Amino acid sequence: MSKVSVIIPVYNTEKYLVKCLESVCQQTLKDIEIICVNDCSPDNSLQILQEYAEKDSRIKIIDFKENKGVSAARNAGIQEARGEFLGFVDSDDFIDLNFYEKLYQKAAESGADVAKGKIKIHSDPPNIEKDVFYDINDDIKINKAYFYYSFTSAIYKTDFIKSNNIHFPDGLSYFEDPYFSIFAGFYYNKVELVHNVYYHYVDCEVSLSKKFSSDVFKSIEKIYTSLNQVNVDKKHYIIVYDFLLNFLHPFIFNKEFSIEMNKKAADLFSSMILNCKYKEDAIQYFFYKRQKDQNKLEKKKRFMELKNNFSVKDR
Repeated sequence: MSKVSVIIPVYNTEKYLVKCLESVCQQTLKDIEIICVNDCSPDNSLQILQEYAEKDSRIKIIDFKENKGVSAARNAGIQEARGEFLGFVDSDDFIDLNFYEKLYQKAAESGADVAKGKIKIHSDPPNIEKDVFYDINDDIKINKAYFYYSFTSAIYKTDFIKSNNIHFPDGLSYFEDPYFSIFAGFYYNKVELVHNVYYHYVDCEVSLSKKFSSDVFKSIEKIYTSLNQVNVDKKHYIIVYDFLLNFLHPFIFNKEFSIEMNKKAADLFSSMILNCKYKEDAIQYFFYKRQKDQNKLEKKKRFMELKNNFSVKDR
């Protein structure tokens, strides 16, 4: 049994794939299996995978003959995985060379179900708002429910994932990341954080996050339905509820989207308000969190302005 099974869904990313594969194949933790799922890529991605598989026996290729979407690709990888832990890397991203060694060591010594590193975003131009909100590790220290996205920055016990039937939503290719993270959070007992190792997210044009789909409403509705059914405490419930509500509200009365999408978002938002288990506390927390996020953003902006001013003076 390998220590970590690394699952890489691949679709039309030949420009970035070599860097991704190099970062995984050169891991300081050698006892890994690398499961690459080619989702019927129209470019040379499959050829690149085959070239790497010839050089590295740890690489297994699952080759879809028709495009099924990223959720199906990751689920196929989970089903194939035989490692003690599961890790996920998107094929346009890359990781520190000691990423899985650090995470595995932390998980093994602590007995955690999940060990999570940090994320660095590579975007051009830099996106201050994204930089502020993406690092959720400090919040996760307070409550594991805050681990509602950036699932690729962690490893998960394979038995825990499979025994609880945690998977990505079939047929949905948007908001599937929070779906997985939130469902995992319903069930794991312990998450450990590793602060000196990074997953590198590349904010590029081909990223699925650039392609908004109404799938987001289906995913949110599925998560919310399950949230009302699972046995989580009040604080956990409100944190996840707030995340879903906050993601929804910018789509209401937003002219960038169709009237139909605006209506779907508004209807779901209203339904979530009406059917919330802890309505008064949840709404109060919603406004508190927005103020807290705004304060963090302003602080980050001031820091970036000072940093840029010093950079100019140094020249």
